[in-house]
Amino acid sequence: MRRFLLLSLAGAGFTALVASGPASASGPCPPPPECPPAPLPVRFEPRTVTFFMTENRTEFHDVQRTVFRQVPEVQEREVRETVMVPCWRDEVRERIKMVPQVHMETRRRTVVHTDYRDEERERTVLTPVTEEVERSYKVRVPEVREEERTRTVLVPGVREEERERAVTTVRCVPEVVCKPVVKDVHVAVCGCDPCTGCGFTSCATVRQIGEEAVTVNRRVAETHLEHYTAAVPCLRPEEQTVKVCVPSSHEEVRTESVPVTTLKPRTEVCKVRVPVRREEIETYEVPVTELVPQKEVYHERVPDSRAEVRTRKVAETVYKTVAEVVTERVPYTTCVKVPCQVRVWAPCGCP
Repeated sequence: MRRFLLLSLAGAGFTALVASGPASASGPCPPPPECPPAPLPVRFEPRTVTFFMTENRTEFHDVQRTVFRQVPEVQEREVRETVMVPCWRDEVRERIKMVPQVHMETRRRTVVHTDYRDEERERTVLTPVTEEVERSYKVRVPEVREEERTRTVLVPGVREEERERAVTTVRCVPEVVCKPVVKDVHVAVCGCDPCTGCGFTSCATVRQIGEEAVTVNRRVAETHLEHYTAAVPCLRPEEQTVKVCVPSSHEEVRTESVPVTTLKPRTEVCKVRVPVRREEIETYEVPVTELVPQKEVYHERVPDSRAEVRTRKVAETVYKTVAEVVTERVPYTTCVKVPCQVRVWAPCGCP
């Protein structure tokens, strides 16, 4: 708070100093006022301020209390109750039923009979009459005429053509080859006479393998170009004159006799059977069925129920009140003053 007051005073002095600056350049300059003494510069220094704050603290105490609780207890007791037991009973009842009865009844009805009588009547009949009538009609008669026409036909021919082909020939080339040969060689052999003990030299034939130069003909394939004449089939155009049969037709008028049938009316007399109706009254008997009420006695089993007293055991729960001492932790709040330090900036020289 003190710091805020000092800052407010310093701001007010600076505002007054600015307000007392030079006047507007439009008017004459007033005489300079007496200048107040210059204010001293304000310096701030950090200080630690200690103050006390009120703090609420919660503590717990053990308190013994008496609690009443409901303890369940199961007991058995007998219960008498009335139960309706289903049963059947016989009952005599009466009912009226309709019994059909048949009796013969005489009735009368009108019957229509049909009789026939012969009558002579005249009628007009259309009789067909056939007559031969000559009629003319046109017919298209086909005909064929020959015409000479020219056509171009492709005739097969053969032409000769010079061609080249690659031919491979084989010729024999002599070549010297070394082959292994078995030869008989005469070798000096030293020996000792077993009778006299003197040594001697004799000549023996030994087979040895050596090499011998042999001339062999090797086949070498050579390819060269060969010119030959080939016959190539071709088609050449050729004009031919042929005779063609051209179909045509011309009209002819012909006459033929056609049978024409016409109907001519003719009157004739014929006999006709004409139906005549006559009515007769006829008596006949009809079986008639009637329903007659009749009383009937019958036995019926009717469902019923009777009251019956029964005893049964029932489990019943009873609650008893039991006192119990319980220790509980009860919280309570107290106010405690706690010192608190704050670091602030204050001008120098202020207490």
